[in-house]
Amino acid sequence: MRRAARPSRRAAGGRAAPGAPALVLALAAALLVSCGGDPPEILGLEWRLEYRPMDQGPAGGAAYESLSVFANVKDPDGPEDLEALWLVADGAELSWTMDASNWTRREEAGETWFGAAALAMPDFGALPRGEYRVVAADLAGRRVERPFELPREAGGGGPPYPLPRVTWKAGKVAVDSAWPETLILAYDGAGALLRGVAARAGDNELAALLGAEDAGRAATLASYGYDPARRIGAYSWKTEKR
Repeated sequence: MRRAARPSRRAAGGRAAPGAPALVLALAAALLVSCGGDPPEILGLEWRLEYRPMDQGPAGGAAYESLSVFANVKDPDGPEDLEALWLVADGAELSWTMDASNWTRREEAGETWFGAAALAMPDFGALPRGEYRVVAADLAGRRVERPFELPREAGGGGPPYPLPRVTWKAGKVAVDSAWPETLILAYDGAGALLRGVAARAGDNELAALLGAEDAGRAATLASYGYDPARRIGAYSWKTEKR
């Protein structure tokens, strides 16, 4: 996340005219770019406000705000032509950059989604409310954007429900969650997510949820609650499988 240096709504300022050879090369490059096809398209946008625990307090602990943002981007030259995504909050003069070094890429039903989660303030404070823009740029510099609104009332007093909690009891996962939807998240020993599956509050048989193989590979567990009507979710603290 950074300040100021972000995609602007305005065109870039002028520059000194190049000499004749440079001008010819510049015109040739511009011609190639103009023949290179159309800009990328953002066909869909998924975002949610999420709360992540900062400690293991008795009621789930303190939590900080983050955004999860994913865009279904179609590029005429293929998904590899996408150079970067930016999440921009113009009112707060903030932006987050996502590229091949840090984005998550998902292939779903023939669609390609790019994005990231855990987009937070440097001090883990409240995120700015209001309009955000998701900007996609290809390697030729062509850009497209799509806005969304983080309502001012969203999570104004913190998460609408207590953070979910999960405990491990000899083959069973005990879930404490008041959220409309709850997932069990299983991670391997390296911290990679194995699976996320729907679970009910109370005791759940881990092997029945994950299957015997993933249940055996799981090293840590967490739970995730989500309210689709509010677009708000929350993570529990991770617990080691014992």
